[in-house]
Amino acid sequence: MNYFRADGYKEDSMCCDANLAVDITELVGFTLGDALKVVQKKGYTVDNITITSPPKLEITEYDQSFRVLRIQPLEGNSLTILVCKPL
Repeated sequence: MNYFRADGYKEDSMCCDANLAVDITELVGFTLGDALKVVQKKGYTVDNITITSPPKLEITEYDQSFRVLRIQPLEGNSLTILVCKPL
């Protein structure tokens, strides 16, 4: 299934549930802490949280204030989340 993100890019979803893609795109821009609360309430599990940062800034740990950039559905009710440090 293909869907368009808020920034206009088209992504392939590995999930068969169209409602999942709509629900998770609404969490882009949330703080990680708030997004995790919503994900947990909806019954999803997070398999992996990845951090992205500018090339010369090395960040290896995240906290609840980091912002969600992308959430990708996996098989079942699993998700991976990409976050960045807020300015």
